[in-house]
Amino acid sequence: MIHCDKCGIVPVPEKDLPVKLPDDVDFLPTGQSPLTLHPDFQHVKCPECDGDAKRDTDTMDTFVDSSWYFLRYTDPHNDNEIFDKAKCAHWAPVDLYIGGREHAILHLIYARFYTKFLHDIGLIDFDEPFNRLYAHGLIQGESIRVVNEHMNRYVSADEFAKLKKEGKATDKDITRRIEKMSKSKKNGADPTELLAQYGADATRLAILFLGPGDADSAWDPNGMKGPYGFLRRWYETVLECAPKVEDIGEAPAGTEYPPAAKALRAATHSLIDKVTREFEGRYAFNTAIAQGMGLLNEVTAFVKGGVGDDASRYALREAFEAMVLTLAPFVPHTGEELNQVLGHQGSVFDRPWPKADKEAMQLDEVEIPVQVNGKVRGTIMLPREADKAAMEKLAMENENVQKFVEGKQIAKLIAVPGRIVNIVAK
Repeated sequence: MIHCDKCGIVPVPEKDLPVKLPDDVDFLPTGQSPLTLHPDFQHVKCPECDGDAKRDTDTMDTFVDSSWYFLRYTDPHNDNEIFDKAKCAHWAPVDLYIGGREHAILHLIYARFYTKFLHDIGLIDFDEPFNRLYAHGLIQGESIRVVNEHMNRYVSADEFAKLKKEGKATDKDITRRIEKMSKSKKNGADPTELLAQYGADATRLAILFLGPGDADSAWDPNGMKGPYGFLRRWYETVLECAPKVEDIGEAPAGTEYPPAAKALRAATHSLIDKVTREFEGRYAFNTAIAQGMGLLNEVTAFVKGGVGDDASRYALREAFEAMVLTLAPFVPHTGEELNQVLGHQGSVFDRPWPKADKEAMQLDEVEIPVQVNGKVRGTIMLPREADKAAMEKLAMENENVQKFVEGKQIAKLIAVPGRIVNIVAK
């Protein structure tokens, strides 16, 4: 805008847009725009009367651009208009917005304002920019603050160890807290070091394994060991076992599986079901990763038992395929390599997502925990369709359970089919 004493506030003519900012600006701590110290930028002619006027020194905050950029993405190369209305209607509004909690009081307010404004002037047909907000949690770190006659400041763990060695601080001088990572508190984790030592996949897996995506988590340097070890075991297991399954594809319809293969297939399709459901909206990827780790344990035990018949080989191949397809989004480099080891051409991400077989997830026999006075004292194996009476009978006959109820009166005996038996003994 241009301020004219005669004409008032006058907009810059469209032919003169955009107004480009000067490069020779002095950035001084004056508390006002540095453009106020640049006379050549301010002194202009009024577009209406051609008299002396003054250009406004206020510039648009970056929030202005970030308030509508997602709509421009729908038609980024359009030189004639903000975007083509039909293209914007095809892609927008945004299905899922992922951001930290602070976005709810900053960016989201401005984005909603701009969207409603564009709706009111007829450029879009919707008045809410995002269909769903997912506010992720923060990864926090342990800060160490030393307060004694020598200092009062935050130090890193390595600095504190050095101070202790030099006799300048003791454990009594420090305060440890789990709080938001920041340079000033020296409680951050250097991703460059983690990448160099463990690789990108293990680092990403460790972060996702910390907890649900919408919860705050505390970073533990030792937390890298589990995910890194899992990736190594998974990789080595597939390399070792690939020859056992390289010449087979999917099992023919009606294949009869031995009990061990049935159990492996149940774990395989449970993984597919779990990861699929997490990607559909809950985003608790730590539980999906844990399921993948559990399936690897099942595979290890299955291979030790021997893989001789074709049905068992089909089950093992299915487990390997499921792990590669479902875990590749978390560990893409490992997923791509193992996809090739299994004989596939092209990217793992060009392959269709697997579908869980609900029937395969149901075992003929299930393992049920038995609690005595609130603590698990044993487990029982019984047919999937077993009724309460059968569960209660097997629970009371369990050798380990008998040790904790012997000589006591059974006050309550509660059996939940397919889940648990609970005994209250007095």
